[in-house]
Amino acid sequence: MVKTHKVVHINDCSVNGYVKCPACRGSVPVNQKYCTCCGEYVNYKYNYNVLAKWDLDLFNNSLGDIKNGLVEYSKNISGDDKPGWNAYDLEYGRSVIPEPYTSYDHRYYEAPGVFIVCHSQMFEGGYGILDRYGNTILAARFDRIDILDSKGYFVVKKEGKVGVCALTRELIIPFEYDLIKPSSISNNNYFIVRKDNKYGMIDFGNLVVVPIEFDDVGEYSEGFIVIQKEKKWGYYCHKTKEIKIPFRFDKADKFKDGCSKVVLGGTELYIDENGFPTLPKGYGEKEVIENGRVVIRGIDGQIVRRRIFDPTIWRQDIRSYKVNDKEGAITPEGYFVISPEYDSLLVLESNLCVVKKDGKCGVITHKGYSVLPLEYSDVWVDEGLIRISGPNYPGRYSFVVSGYIDRNGNVIVPQEYMWLGHFQEGLCLYEGPRGQQCGIMDKFGNYVEYHPLSKDGKWQLA
Repeated sequence: MVKTHKVVHINDCSVNGYVKCPACRGSVPVNQKYCTCCGEYVNYKYNYNVLAKWDLDLFNNSLGDIKNGLVEYSKNISGDDKPGWNAYDLEYGRSVIPEPYTSYDHRYYEAPGVFIVCHSQMFEGGYGILDRYGNTILAARFDRIDILDSKGYFVVKKEGKVGVCALTRELIIPFEYDLIKPSSISNNNYFIVRKDNKYGMIDFGNLVVVPIEFDDVGEYSEGFIVIQKEKKWGYYCHKTKEIKIPFRFDKADKFKDGCSKVVLGGTELYIDENGFPTLPKGYGEKEVIENGRVVIRGIDGQIVRRRIFDPTIWRQDIRSYKVNDKEGAITPEGYFVISPEYDSLLVLESNLCVVKKDGKCGVITHKGYSVLPLEYSDVWVDEGLIRISGPNYPGRYSFVVSGYIDRNGNVIVPQEYMWLGHFQEGLCLYEGPRGQQCGIMDKFGNYVEYHPLSKDGKWQLA
């Protein structure tokens, strides 16, 4: 096992209780979580204290992501080639999962602070759930446990049957089904189940919503559930509790805007809520470019007075649009704000776009102004900061290195790291040149660093 030496570089850069936001350079109180100017995460004092508590031996572990104040990492279990996942609690400065447990499912971001674990000394069963403080939620006595949703419900398996448990230790659905999976109906408050090779749907009270008598149950939308029987598809009405459209289709999609696409005898057609042929809303319309603007023309050739996209759904004021294999960006009304001249264009939420042209990446604003020239091998934006990688520096490094800058080109993290993770709540994992050091840093230049040591105690820099 490689010995390491911990080096901490934490310098208080606050002035009179304020710091400069790394993303926009505005003044922010040290205890404020988000910048009032740009809205990016900037909780300086919290992260400052977190770094002071960091004490994880990075060289003996493989690191994952930072999520919800936890850093996931893995190490080989004794006698097993598979990695055992754990998480490091940044606030308390300790690992979450104690011996003799190991985590076989480290997706704590789906159910924050909750870990499905395996008791390493039990050969039959032995799966349970711990919270982020090591307290037992479900004892390690199940054959398998899977996360069902982020609200704290889990599919548990015991003696060949599955049920649903809550974080309150309550058995919501008893062990009587062969399969349980979430559905899209009523905000995931119903489950698709299989019993004796037949499918149906139940609710949280184990009451039958769709009879367990079908060969398959598909998606729910607009009051209808797609069902299959004897290799034919039909529709079950959730409100009237009856088969509304009989089993006669070879394929069937979910309903959208009052109609659904089906396949009957090898022919594709659309049907309405009564099963009769219809045409979908907007059928025959198409987007065309006229006088530098994207417009929608109907089947009659007239311009349709409707937005190209809904910004409340898209969550952006612009969206990318491709013209002859080149991408630009348009407004909801179809006007180009960024001309289609890039090989790829990705619209991000920080009022920035990552663009690529001739194999090189750069960054522009939502209005098309250049922020970062097209000269890097890879670019990304995290919490208002721009992560850059490449180009190579002949004579200095023989590999691509990464760093972070702000939108004005000011260096936040010097471009000298072999690997930089994504900033999550103001923190980022890193690995230095040639593996000489690695650690965790914040957006203000504070960091914790580990150096490997040789057996005689001297620095091992090669």
